[in-house]
Amino acid sequence: MKAKALVLASTLVAMTAITSTHAAPIVLAGYDFTGSTLSATTEVGGTAGDFRIGTGLTGSGTDAGAGDPAPSVKLLGFSSVFSTNITADDYADFVFTPGVSGVDLERIEFDVAPSFTGNTRQVRVSYSFDGFATAGTILSTLDVSASTAFQLYSQSLTDESLNTTTSAVTFRIESEQGYSDARAIFVDNVAVYGAVIPEPGTLGLMLSALAGFAFLRMRRRK
Repeated sequence: MKAKALVLASTLVAMTAITSTHAAPIVLAGYDFTGSTLSATTEVGGTAGDFRIGTGLTGSGTDAGAGDPAPSVKLLGFSSVFSTNITADDYADFVFTPGVSGVDLERIEFDVAPSFTGNTRQVRVSYSFDGFATAGTILSTLDVSASTAFQLYSQSLTDESLNTTTSAVTFRIESEQGYSDARAIFVDNVAVYGAVIPEPGTLGLMLSALAGFAFLRMRRRK
């Protein structure tokens, strides 16, 4: 009887582990701009829309000119201050729409580089659940150092609303110009990491399998 209790207890622990832990984060939405495309190159657990460049960003695009790092996306023509980027349509963004079971969004990453040396550029990332019909939530503002080398931007997504969601999320990238309209930033390897939440039916099968395994172990101990 004691052995049965131990087996059942271990089974319950395993069941609890399955239902309460997340899988290792994977890329759910990814853009590497290979082949001069703005379409997602990776989408798992949902649908990743095209990487969109605002109409206010003139001279922007993939592999936009001679000497530009390729493949990457060039963003040129930001407003002088963040507060006017929205009204001037000076931003880039993309939408990730989770599947029916939902996702746990954990972090966003991308490589960023200025097209110049000698000044530091500020880049801001925010997100919204309504396509920025209302003010979005600012994740952070990144100081991009005065170097033409790519730097990794990585930001954890700690807001509980992003941890288990079935709603479409828009991620937006802005920059503060401030001194020269001819200077741009380059963005590459954009990725949102997270885990796909198992569908109830899949979870039920896993739990049934564990219960069956426990039953077999108890029979063998008799």
